[in-house]
Amino acid sequence: MSWPSIDPKIYQYGLWTGIGLGALVEYPNFSLAFNTLGRDLSSFWKLGRVLSKVKSAQRNNVTVPDLFAQSAQSYPDKAMVVQVETGETWTFKEMDEYSNQVANFLLKQGFRKGDVIALFMVNQPKFIGIMLGMAKVGVTGALINTNLNAEPLEESVRVAKSKACIFNAELGEGLKSLATSGKFGPDFRFFVSDLSRHFNEFGEDFDLGLSDSPKTPLSVSETKNLHWTDNLIYIYTSGTTGLPKPAYGDHSRYILGSSLGIHGIGISSSDRIYCTLPLYHSSGQWMALGVTILSGATLLLRSKFSATHFWKDCVQYEATCAQYIGEMCRFLLGTPKCDEESRHQVKFMFGVGLGRQIWPEFVKRFKIPKIVEMYGSTEGTVGVMNIRNKEGSIGFISQLFDVMPFGLIKVDKTGEPIRSSKTGLCIRCGPHEAGELVGKVRDDDRGGPDKFKAYVGKTEETSKKMLKNIWKKGDVGFRTGDILVMDDHGWLFFKDRTGDTFRWRGENVSTAEVESIISKLIGHQEVAVYGVEIPGTEGKAGMAAIHDPYGTVELKPLEEAMRKRLPKYAQPLFIRILKDLDLTGTYKLMKKGLKSEGYDVTQIKDAIYFRNSSKFSYKLLDTDTWLQLQTGALASKLYQPE
Repeated sequence: MSWPSIDPKIYQYGLWTGIGLGALVEYPNFSLAFNTLGRDLSSFWKLGRVLSKVKSAQRNNVTVPDLFAQSAQSYPDKAMVVQVETGETWTFKEMDEYSNQVANFLLKQGFRKGDVIALFMVNQPKFIGIMLGMAKVGVTGALINTNLNAEPLEESVRVAKSKACIFNAELGEGLKSLATSGKFGPDFRFFVSDLSRHFNEFGEDFDLGLSDSPKTPLSVSETKNLHWTDNLIYIYTSGTTGLPKPAYGDHSRYILGSSLGIHGIGISSSDRIYCTLPLYHSSGQWMALGVTILSGATLLLRSKFSATHFWKDCVQYEATCAQYIGEMCRFLLGTPKCDEESRHQVKFMFGVGLGRQIWPEFVKRFKIPKIVEMYGSTEGTVGVMNIRNKEGSIGFISQLFDVMPFGLIKVDKTGEPIRSSKTGLCIRCGPHEAGELVGKVRDDDRGGPDKFKAYVGKTEETSKKMLKNIWKKGDVGFRTGDILVMDDHGWLFFKDRTGDTFRWRGENVSTAEVESIISKLIGHQEVAVYGVEIPGTEGKAGMAAIHDPYGTVELKPLEEAMRKRLPKYAQPLFIRILKDLDLTGTYKLMKKGLKSEGYDVTQIKDAIYFRNSSKFSYKLLDTDTWLQLQTGALASKLYQPE
């Protein structure tokens, strides 16, 4: 019996039909691989280079001064730091010699490894030289936020167990009461710098003390006990609004963060980095100064951000890259167009907080070829980076390879993790599901899972953020407190913060701490502080609801007191005067209703006051101003830098 012949074309049709059906079934996987494989492999390659450098430093006990010495030897006469306001330039050799003077001076004054000195200084080359000089001795620098005053400033110095404070003469007024009170004991010392520029009534002349200090390096015997796990600096979390929390920053962490800047962002020795962010923040430290120290790049440093000078500085000093936070980008968009914004040579910008709302407008107007948006926290264990110019994204979680040491977990409305009823483990978020970002604690990171140290002298604060049994039994992680969401390809997007903390002008504001301070200022009356959204701005602006049934609260004295007690970013933009009281079972003002009502004067009968800058006084919010806020017309003017 013979089989009937079949047209070969039928075999071909069948074959292609089968392939088509298989491709249809597997299309999501093909699409995912097509869109993400290159991204993932490229990122893993860059991360591998970073980890290789860090492991090498660990094996050879390399510290930040060691890496700085390598750059100083390779580029002795190259400009390391340029102060853009004055043009003052320090070469790597000059910075090395100055830091040697600082190290020799500190040893002569009796400071030793393990001591802590508070550094209360504006952005300037001396800040860098003093920090490096302290590092060469093994003295930890507690980098104090220059916006602080009174109790927050005192707490910053105290919690770090500082033995001395080095400060600019121009900042002396904020320290004067602390210096004369003797609160830090008879042995505490104040050293003042730049007396030739600003008069100051107290403190030992630091510059005079350095004048006869040798520029020669410390001997091997004086530096042999330094270790890469030693504390280099304490950086205070941006949530410091009354109770500052210094985070540990050892040499290993500094090298890791700065290496990410080099290999992740792509900064090299030929780059000129424009930085207006404060050096007391981790962004300015790791991604600007740290990258300069490790790579041999040139740092173009401004004492503080100026929207009107930003592009002029970039053109004048030939910046090739610049650092940002989202609020800075908004201020820049709010400035009139200038010739310099199209004449600059900036190849890329890197930073945090450039949201999807203004990303396309920003890169189009200022002609920025590449944006590297990042995410990280001073005290946390997670660092991600968007190296592919993905609009609005802070980084990604690979959907092809389960190798990332962090992830998103589901949380309930109170912020508590939702766990599986079967395994007791946290539940991972899928695409388009909002969840909290959690990072695993590595064995070699600040004590490891069992003895992890995030905050200096704040064991309870660290414990609150620790999480166990996340993705498998026994693993330990650190909670970021940030709610993120990812798309189908794993790209991450910032959504909100958990709890009562909100973010404004690139800083985290703790409502409980602001409430405590304001309540004390008005005679311990009930106060609720919360964040409210203003169209056209990033984060949430502060609003304080004050119970004042008898009209005894005077806003003018209150705002003057808040200027002294709170940083600018923590001072509420809105104040609502409540005549009636709605309390919780623990006698606290009900925030849920207050938050939902916001500052809508068309619906709220209570008086609401508003000010659009820390320089101005509160004025009764009327309908016209409310409409301007709702349309975004006032967005660029809110807390405009002076």
